[in-house]
Amino acid sequence: METGSKKHHTYTGGDNDSPILKGLIIFKQALKEGGLFATKSMKYKFFTYPVPPPEEPTDLNAFLSSTRVLSVQSHMVTKDRMPYLVFIVEFLDQGKMEKTSQPRVDYREKLSEEEFVLFSQLRDLRKKMADQEGVPVYAVFTNAQLAQMVEMRIKSQQELLSITGVGKSKVEKYGKGFIKLCQDIFQGTSNP
Repeated sequence: METGSKKHHTYTGGDNDSPILKGLIIFKQALKEGGLFATKSMKYKFFTYPVPPPEEPTDLNAFLSSTRVLSVQSHMVTKDRMPYLVFIVEFLDQGKMEKTSQPRVDYREKLSEEEFVLFSQLRDLRKKMADQEGVPVYAVFTNAQLAQMVEMRIKSQQELLSITGVGKSKVEKYGKGFIKLCQDIFQGTSNP
């Protein structure tokens, strides 16, 4: 049965099977049909409640608020003519996730002394814009993107768009100030 884009799987086992077993069978069905996929860092947890469920499923809520949840599916199952609500929560196992972040870069070492001064001015502008917008500084531009601006000596929107991770909306929102500062810096009109 389909509702919108969400698939609902039905249980076709025996009446004496536990609601958790029924949930596992539904889960296996979904895996076979391509509705779910798994990796080493993804895990699944099942929560089963009699119908009507408790006013507030505190164990489910506690788990959801303390875990990086990817998806939640709900299924109705019956045992001995008693309905149960089963939630299948797909989440990332933080303990088994491979570290994917890059090692911390020391831009004082990576950039020349002159380039680092320019990089610092761009960081100051980024901080000012982030504070005005009420967003973290990396939401404006990352340190790596600022370093690329200095290394590429950007002077136009097109050059700014060529930096990894910089899109049209970011250029429209923040680009003007950074391009102007870079132009001033590279033409020698800004005070380091």
